[in-house]
Amino acid sequence: MKKILLAEDDPFIIDIYTTKLKQANLEVEVVNEGDEVLEKARKQKPDLLLLDIVLPTMNGWEILRAIRESEDLKDLPVVILSNLYQKDEVEKGMIETTQKEYGTAKLLKNLPFVVAGKTGSAQVSMKQKTNAFFTGYGPVGEEKKIVILVLIEDAREGGSNSVPVAYDVFRWYYENRISK
Repeated sequence: MKKILLAEDDPFIIDIYTTKLKQANLEVEVVNEGDEVLEKARKQKPDLLLLDIVLPTMNGWEILRAIRESEDLKDLPVVILSNLYQKDEVEKGMIETTQKEYGTAKLLKNLPFVVAGKTGSAQVSMKQKTNAFFTGYGPVGEEKKIVILVLIEDAREGGSNSVPVAYDVFRWYYENRISK
C-alpha cells in the first residue's frame, strides 16, 4: 500500500484529504507541525508528501528547501498545497446554494436571514433506497449560529425531502433564539 504523508494543520482540510486518500486505498499519516515533517518523513518513508505552505513552527517553503538539501529525502516527491482561500470559497458556494431562485435548496431563500448549506443524496448499496440530506448553518455573518444536519432515510431526492425540515428548524431557531 502506498504511503502518503500529509503536512497540514487545518482539521477541515485534513478531513477532506484523508477521507479521499483512504477511499483510494492509500495509507495516510498526518503531521501538524512544520518542524516535525522532516523527522516523520525519515521515519515513515512515504511515497509522497502533501505539503501545506502555512504551517506552525516552520513553513512549507522552508521544509521543501530542507528536503531538497537532505541526502536521504531529496528524491521524495512533494506536492505543495495551499488552502488560504478554500474555506471562503466553500462558504460562498454553500451560501449560493441557498440563495438561488432555482435548485433544491431555494426554499431557504425565504428565511429572514441568510443560511449556507448543501443538499444531496446517498445510497449505501444498489439494493437500498436513497437517503436524502441537507447540511448547513446560519445565520451567516452572526456570531451565534445553529448547525444542522437533516438525514431522511429511504427518500428519493435530497432537497425536496430534507430542505423543508431544515427550513422549519431554522425558522423555529430564529423565532425562539435568545438575542442576548
